[in-house]
Amino acid sequence: MLADTKLGPVEKALAAVREKVARGEKAPRLSLAQKKLKVIPDEVFSLTALEGLTLDFNPIDVVPPRIGELKALRSLSLEDLPVTSLPEELGQLTALRKLSLRYCKHLTRLPESFAGLESLEELYLDAKGLETFPEVLTRLPKLKKLWWWRFFGTPPEKLRALVDGLGRMPRLTHAGFLQGELGQLPEDLSPLARLKQFKLGMDKAPESEVRRLEAALPPGRLHVGY
Repeated sequence: MLADTKLGPVEKALAAVREKVARGEKAPRLSLAQKKLKVIPDEVFSLTALEGLTLDFNPIDVVPPRIGELKALRSLSLEDLPVTSLPEELGQLTALRKLSLRYCKHLTRLPESFAGLESLEELYLDAKGLETFPEVLTRLPKLKKLWWWRFFGTPPEKLRALVDGLGRMPRLTHAGFLQGELGQLPEDLSPLARLKQFKLGMDKAPESEVRRLEAALPPGRLHVGY
């Protein structure tokens, strides 16, 4: 089927996964990034053995409830989708370990069902889009790594909420503020002190704030750069 020149790139990607499943191969992954999709093809939801799904950089403005049918997913990437919300059914992905919502600039909050992601270990979020620190993150039992992206014109109260929020996640070991410009950090940086590593990867950050971070964290735990 893959030799059929009439198949488009989306159809070829789907056909490749179907063939892997037919051969009994484990851990199939499907990438439909940059395919100009406006909706997720229905056939994707029939691939219930999928362990990885990438939909980055498509004009998909709705993630349908059927996403919850992909129970085997361990990795899901929805980067730069123009979504304004996520379905409650996302919380049914109990095997999911890694989720990327980078550059989802219209996504202002996370659903309460997010707490159902009981296996989630690593999460990428858009700091500019989300209104504040989502409290639901504190109920994720296995989240170890939380990366915040896009700090452009971030108000002091949001920075304070993000730092305070990190301190309410006892299992978190790695976190970072990445991309953009950083102004003045909150006065209290003690919530970051127990992290094994805090990354500061900014296009622009005052040297005085970098020094404050160095003083607040144990030696060797601040990483400046991406």
